[in-house]
Amino acid sequence: MNAKQIMRTIVYIGYIIIYNLIFFMKGGMDSSAAGWIAYGFVWLAILVSYIAPLYCKNYKRIPENLITNYTFSWIYSGIAILFNAVVLLVKVQSVSVVLILNVIFCIMYLQQLFISLRVNYEVETNLEQIDAERQFVREVSKKLQMCRQQTNNEVLKKEIEKAYDAVRCCPLKSNDMAMKYEIQIIALTDKLGNKLDDNKIQEIPEIVQEILKNVKKRNAMLS
Repeated sequence: MNAKQIMRTIVYIGYIIIYNLIFFMKGGMDSSAAGWIAYGFVWLAILVSYIAPLYCKNYKRIPENLITNYTFSWIYSGIAILFNAVVLLVKVQSVSVVLILNVIFCIMYLQQLFISLRVNYEVETNLEQIDAERQFVREVSKKLQMCRQQTNNEVLKKEIEKAYDAVRCCPLKSNDMAMKYEIQIIALTDKLGNKLDDNKIQEIPEIVQEILKNVKKRNAMLS
């Protein structure tokens, strides 16, 4: 455990000690059913706020205006702890009131948590997909640029530049059908680099034409 986790644990141990003191000083084992229900929900609230970081993934790229799962957990915990503390201190006797309100708080929290988890997951998935799509154009363009710089032959440079320009102009979006051609383009780009290494420059124009053909087919899958 790091220092931050140790401090959090100490704080939560403090919560537990304080609420146990409140509970047992206000009746303890002789508490009413409503008191025991409140005591149980206090434990649940403390547990939820403590373990929230374990199931609330830190989505660093989520827009700032999106309330995180962690925030929902703290809101629920704060409301539940305060409400049940009042129940224990005032010695509320109504089991139905205490139980119904606690269940309502819990249901509202779970509903918001699931909505937040789903939204965060969808946003993160979309961002990851965009990154993956950009990766294809970025990586292939980089390889073709390196191939272009590898030769001093101006004719070959112009040929490779055709492939480079075609890839750079590719749409960033992708799909399963387009991915088939992306794999071909990557393989052809690697092949082009190998031919340059082996000084088999006579095969370069043909490989470039194959790259252009697959780029055209890939883009057609996205239109």
